[in-house]
Amino acid sequence: MSSVSYKTISKIAGPLMFVEGIDNAAYGEMVEIKLVNGQRRQGQVLDTRHGLAIVQV
Repeated sequence: MSSVSYKTISKIAGPLMFVEGIDNAAYGEMVEIKLVNGQRRQGQVLDTRHGLAIVQV
């Protein structure tokens, strides 16, 4: 399993997180989100286009 880190969250709206600069995410892909307090959450990619991924947390 490979790991890639992004720190380019442009917006959070309710359970949705918008991440910029994404080139290789796929619809339905499961992701792990690490919060600043060390907690980890699971999310799923709902949409990708033009380098933007929408993740439901």
